[in-house]
Amino acid sequence: MSLPSDVGLVLLVWIVLVLPWLALRSRRRLASAGPAAPLPVSRRRIWVSALVVQLLLFLLAWGAGQTYGRRLFDRGDSGPRAWLLGGLALLLLLVQREIYRALLSPRQRAELPIMKWLPRSPGEHALYVTVALAAGVAEEAAYRGVGWEVLSWSLGGGPEAVWGGAALLCVAFALAHATQGPQAVVFVASTAVVMHVLVMLTDTLVVAMVVHAVYDVLAAWLARRGGLPEEEGATVAAPAAAVAATTTTSEAATAARPGVIPGQKSDGART
Repeated sequence: MSLPSDVGLVLLVWIVLVLPWLALRSRRRLASAGPAAPLPVSRRRIWVSALVVQLLLFLLAWGAGQTYGRRLFDRGDSGPRAWLLGGLALLLLLVQREIYRALLSPRQRAELPIMKWLPRSPGEHALYVTVALAAGVAEEAAYRGVGWEVLSWSLGGGPEAVWGGAALLCVAFALAHATQGPQAVVFVASTAVVMHVLVMLTDTLVVAMVVHAVYDVLAAWLARRGGLPEEEGATVAAPAAAVAATTTTSEAATAARPGVIPGQKSDGART
């Protein structure tokens, strides 16, 4: 086993240890506060903070990529075959989303924290789309790109190291979404597997970045189409999840990264 460069080591520590730790700590605070706790800050502030987190993640991945000669936007095999594989991966992600939704009760779906954070106004929606696009680029660059390459090299560089690194990063990526519940961790791990295989088959991050961003935007649209929990003070009450009042803005931003967004109406509505 070899130690990576300074920037590569910082990247690995950030995605394998720090982000999962923040998400798990936020999950504990959410659980102690209960699903009816109000948002400690505005949705706009949460998504702006999330955008900053994504930009920092991309800069870390880019800096480590420079050290290892990894070009993040190398198109590789980005011909029709690659885009067909990307389309199949997107379809598989959407199917997995429906399976995940089916495993949750209506109340569980309504009480997912992400349901509280989803945009309501056009301005919030535009900000969310910006974060989704940033996440598609930054998270693929970090988890399926440079992070995977650095970790595989550190583990010895053979086939076992490549797939061992992929497995570790799938777990880390899933734990970074732990705020959304244990079922979400399993779901996100399965999406990470799909994205790793896609990158391996296409030999480029570009297709994965597009698929990731499109999925996040589609998932939010499907959730809005299914209906969102009512705002505080509305005349019709609906189950609503919230960030715990003790959760900091940066923790909320980490937890609010796009990824797991099942559509939901209030109890009794069609899902």
